[in-house]
Amino acid sequence: MDQRVWAFLAGLATALLFAAILWLLSSLRASPPSPPPQAIAPTMAQPTTTPSPTVVAVAEAPRGYRLAGVAENAGQLYAVVEQPDGHHGLFRQGEEVPGLGTVVRIGGEKAVFGTAAGELTLWVAPAATATRTPTTPKPTATPRAPSVRSPTALTPRSNASAAPGRPAS
Repeated sequence: MDQRVWAFLAGLATALLFAAILWLLSSLRASPPSPPPQAIAPTMAQPTTTPSPTVVAVAEAPRGYRLAGVAENAGQLYAVVEQPDGHHGLFRQGEEVPGLGTVVRIGGEKAVFGTAAGELTLWVAPAATATRTPTTPKPTATPRAPSVRSPTALTPRSNASAAPGRPAS
């Protein structure tokens, strides 16, 4: 090989070696590992002196209401409620949902509402989707009979341009 090719390859190898050493040194200088998390001592709940009110669970939600989701913004949780008219609303804890009740708690994938009959828990549920059902049956292919040629189609045709009495060419 030419001397210039060897010089180029030596320079390239030196540059790659230099880059590998720099990368190795930078990875060794990475920040020290973070200390392990401190164990937090569990706190014991103090008993209350006042009795808590009895809560009655409502069996089912009024027709047409659905918890479409739970959203969070700046630490505030919102219940996304679909109402019977199809409109969606964002409701915080303590807000009144028309026709349903007051939002008591929001968390995870559920929201608890206070109603006149007791507490109602709604879980996040997917919206009902319309499934396409064919109204007419699919057409079926009808088998075709193979084409059959008549015996007259197989005989040679006469040449109309031939003069009478002369054979066709």
